[in-house]
Amino acid sequence: MKHKTVLLADADARARGEIRRGLETMGYPVYEVGAGESALQVLEKHDVGLVVTELYLKSAVEPCLLRFIRRTRSLQQVKVLVLTDHSDAADQAWATREGADAYLIKPTRLDRILQVATQLAGSRAPARCAARGGM
Repeated sequence: MKHKTVLLADADARARGEIRRGLETMGYPVYEVGAGESALQVLEKHDVGLVVTELYLKSAVEPCLLRFIRRTRSLQQVKVLVLTDHSDAADQAWATREGADAYLIKPTRLDRILQVATQLAGSRAPARCAARGGM
């Protein structure tokens, strides 16, 4: 079975590397970027099925990659896992309204991130979950 391609977009290079290695070990092809502009380029050029992103990863187009994905018709089916240190309930509610399929608060254990990513990558309907835990 071919796995969906994952775009991992987060400014924290150490966390990106750890998550990328975990996803690749599970067989997922991964594009890893640290900035919003780079994420937009990957989304324009590649067929991505899942985006794992920081909540407020900015680009010149949008202050939030999630919002850009949900407002772009060709990306409507892309699943989005928000992995962020924004633990405020208002941020989580906003992300849910914007269309996040899952919301995990950093630090979150790698096994939990991989579990949620796998659920999203294999699903056709939104998972809509929120969680908190240590990485």
